[in-house]
This record gives sequence, C-alpha cells and structure tokens, in this order.
Amino acid sequence: MGGQIDVTDELLDYVRRVSLRDDAILSDLRAATAALPAGRVMQVMPEEAQLLALLVSVTNANRVLEIGTFTGYSTLCMARALPADGRLVTCDISEKWPAIASPYWERAGVADRIHVRIGDAGETLAELLAAQGPDSFDFVFIDADKANYRRYYEDAVTLVKPGGLVAIDNTLFLGRVIDPTAQDPDTTAIRELNATLHDDDRVEMCLLVMADGITLIHKKLSGAALSITPVIPPASGRAQPRTLDREGAEACAHRESTDCGPHPEAQNPPRIGGRLENPYRPPG
Repeated sequence: MGGQIDVTDELLDYVRRVSLRDDAILSDLRAATAALPAGRVMQVMPEEAQLLALLVSVTNANRVLEIGTFTGYSTLCMARALPADGRLVTCDISEKWPAIASPYWERAGVADRIHVRIGDAGETLAELLAAQGPDSFDFVFIDADKANYRRYYEDAVTLVKPGGLVAIDNTLFLGRVIDPTAQDPDTTAIRELNATLHDDDRVEMCLLVMADGITLIHKKLSGAALSITPVIPPASGRAQPRTLDREGAEACAHRESTDCGPHPEAQNPPRIGGRLENPYRPPG
C-alpha cells in the first residue's frame, strides 16, 4: 500500500490521542506559548518535539545543540531525554524567550542540563567551534531564521560528530517550496537548503512529511573503514566470532544560540478548520 494520506484535523487529533505522551508541564508551556502573538505558528508541534526527544534517546546523545530556542518547548523535550550528566546548549537572539521557558525547565527538573546562549547565532556557532572544536555535539536541532539556514547547516555539520544527527525544521515551509510565485528570501533559502542537502555526500538524509517538514541528517563516518575479521575455525572445529571495528571520530560537547526570526504568516497565520495546529493542509 503506497501513497500519502490526507492528514485532516480529525486524523491529527487521533494521532495525538494514541501517540502523544503529554503532561501538565508540557501542556502548560504550550498554552503559555499559544497566548503569545504568533505563538501557535512559531511553536514546534508536540509530536515533532516528541520525535526529537526520541532521537536524542535512541542515539544516546549526551551533548545537544539547539539553534533557535523560542519558548523552550523542544528544549524541554530534548533535555528530558538526556542522561543526568547531559548538556543542551540552546541559542537565541532574544533574552525574552528563554525567560518564558525557564520556569518550565525548572518545574521539569532539567534546568541544570540547559545552557542558554544569547546573541547572533552565526557568532555563537563560531565561538563554539573555536572553543570546542569540530565533532563536539551528538545531536543538533535547527529551528531559527530561515534566511541563514544554509549557514547554520554548514556549522552544524562541522560541530556534530561523525555518526551524529542534525534535524532541521520547516523544510516544507507551508508548501511554499513548490509555489513558483513564492520568491521571498525565506522560501528561496529553504529551497536552496533542500537542494544542498540532497547533493551533500557528507551526509545521509531524509525529509519527513511531518508538521511543516522536518529533515533528518546523519553525518557519515568519514574515512571510517569497516573491517571484518575472517572466521577461522580453530582446532576444535568451532568458529570464532568475527569482530567488527570502525575507525571514526568520537566526540562530546556543548551548545549554542540563534536569530529566531518569525515564521512566515506569523502575523496572520492560516486557519484550518478554525484551528492553527495542523500545517499539513493548505488554508481553505
């Protein structure tokens, strides 16, 4: 069975009922964010944040970098998935967003894992690279100003370790990527990023039709050679187990800050069935 189903509001409600693991802290933070101007548009979808937490968990990430904090919902979800000694560096251009997020991080008991960097994201990433060197993070999430996505991606690929993951939000950009009349800088930047990702042989990638599009990027173990020791039966006739060995860089690190520019239509977000939460369908 193939094909892409139409994700209606009703189907999205069902998905959330059967898969979203929610609690009072998360729902309270979503409500506080929704009360802000354009908060519903800029807020990461809860199922997407849950996916990020799952990826942090299954990759055993210890050092996470987030470019774009906003009100800290995705920050909170990823920090919860870290081990007690894990570290999450989150970057934003404005102090007001982490100030909103901080009480919820405290309530969740993960504030000590989160380190906020305020300032221009490009400068922050350069500082991180100078201080910690390449390959210093296990996982990077990018959800910031779209015009600089390609720059952030290049920095992320440098900062993430071989075998690590980079996740990028809004890579379908409300469907504008396929609209030939959409030639604004943000849409153009997303198109250029998607083309870059497709042709980048340093990584493996997959663009998921989820939320506003999320692309997952796996940094290859560059130069890593897989060697298999031949199985040589000993005198007893019992085979010795083969051994696998990979040469590749390993690293841990810390994380940083960003320009969290407004999502398009932040001032007049499209309403779908009277709601703002379902970006799968075009307005109408």
